[in-house]
Amino acid sequence: MKGMYVAFAILLLATVSGCTQPESMPMPEKVDCNALQGKIESMIDQANTCTQDSDCVAELKEGMCPFGCYALMNKNANVNQIRSLMQEYNRECLSCAYGCAEPPSQGQIRCVDGRCEEHR
Repeated sequence: MKGMYVAFAILLLATVSGCTQPESMPMPEKVDCNALQGKIESMIDQANTCTQDSDCVAELKEGMCPFGCYALMNKNANVNQIRSLMQEYNRECLSCAYGCAEPPSQGQIRCVDGRCEEHR
């Protein structure tokens, strides 16, 4: 019986000595959903610039909450960066979907005072 205790103690020591204290791992940062939403809305707003009707397009047609069914913006805007942030928002903050009507066609979007506007 004493031999079994010795074997157990050796096994326990071997196991414990092979283990080290785990380093403190930082917790993943919680996304500030209000700040992220504000950043996305600001980027969409900044992308809505034009000098003529042909500058304007309807983009981001995925209909992600809370950003609407589409966004009117300049055809040269960095849509991929905005879309990536919208996907992060939906993954981390809110997940929902809209039932969206067809976005306006190119002929239904006008440049008015430097901003793209829908005219149906």
